[in-house]
Amino acid sequence: MNFEFDEALSKVWGTGKGLVIEGLSLSDNQSIAKSKAIDTYGKATEHNGKADAMRHIIFSALATQDYTDVGAKTMSWLHENVSLGSFNQPDVEQAMDTTNDAIGREIGKKAKSKEEIFKMAKEAIDSGKAKVIGNTTEGPYY
Repeated sequence: MNFEFDEALSKVWGTGKGLVIEGLSLSDNQSIAKSKAIDTYGKATEHNGKADAMRHIIFSALATQDYTDVGAKTMSWLHENVSLGSFNQPDVEQAMDTTNDAIGREIGKKAKSKEEIFKMAKEAIDSGKAKVIGNTTEGPYY
């Protein structure tokens, strides 16, 4: 492992808060991202649609602010390549997710507040910068 990766993992998991508290923080970020995405674009766009894109962008932005760019990128990679929901996921969906995670990390570096993250995420989606491949109810792919 390189120093940057070690430092990111240390920041994610090695803080004085401990694994349980860090896990709760990640869960809070997931909950915030999902809620805001569905409130903005609707439940019908939750898989491969605009809500899906927004959820990835917001979560990655929040993770970047909490754990650095490398920490957020590490979490994204683990989610897309190791988590149960990622097995047998079509390449086009994985590309959508990783593209939107990268946009989220960039937003996380720039935004000064959660409201600014939400606004910038919506702008990325509405402008066509974010990747959206459609609205399906298929998946997850275990």
